[in-house]
Amino acid sequence: MAVGVLIDADHLIDLHRSWIKGRPDKVLVLAHGWEYSIIGLVFLGLIFYQPIVLGAVLGHLGHVATDHFHNRLTPLGYFIIYRIWVRFDVEKIAPGRNLAHYHHNLPAFFPFRRLWEPWYRRKIEPWIDAHAQLPKDKSNNP
Repeated sequence: MAVGVLIDADHLIDLHRSWIKGRPDKVLVLAHGWEYSIIGLVFLGLIFYQPIVLGAVLGHLGHVATDHFHNRLTPLGYFIIYRIWVRFDVEKIAPGRNLAHYHHNLPAFFPFRRLWEPWYRRKIEPWIDAHAQLPKDKSNNP
């Protein structure tokens, strides 16, 4: 379970590039790749079976699978080899989406949304918009 949650720490690199450096032109998310789960399953099946490793691989697999189908990137968007091939170019991985402004949709990802979303919209979202070096959102698709 920890692997399934901690995998999202790699988003910090993309957030730093987008919000601090003002460069939302790349999608790195280096821990989000089908290849890691595939390698883990092959390792478990052919080389060394260990229940803790199985839990980590299944946590990673579940996370990548739900992200892949929920986020609707290009079909190959969650393959690290593809992202390397296209040089992590956001237009090839997530065409037409402005990922720098995804914080506007952030409340939808957390539980008890009704309890804290008004506070988030009033305090946090304006702070991010004011302090981050975000390019202007020219579309309605964050």
